[in-house]
Amino acid sequence: MKASVGNWRQLPSPYPYIQTGASKRSLSDFVDRNPQERWGGIYTQPDFVYQFGRKS
Repeated sequence: MKASVGNWRQLPSPYPYIQTGASKRSLSDFVDRNPQERWGGIYTQPDFVYQFGRKS
């Protein structure tokens, strides 16, 4: 990971990153977290408990 000034905060892993034929770099997809995309939204802990902790 690089700092905002460009130097390494943590050296890259010595092995290649995970990729598929369809996606070489998907980190931005996970960081964006657009609720309209397939990954869904981000919850605060109370909202998460409310949404998924209810008993049917």
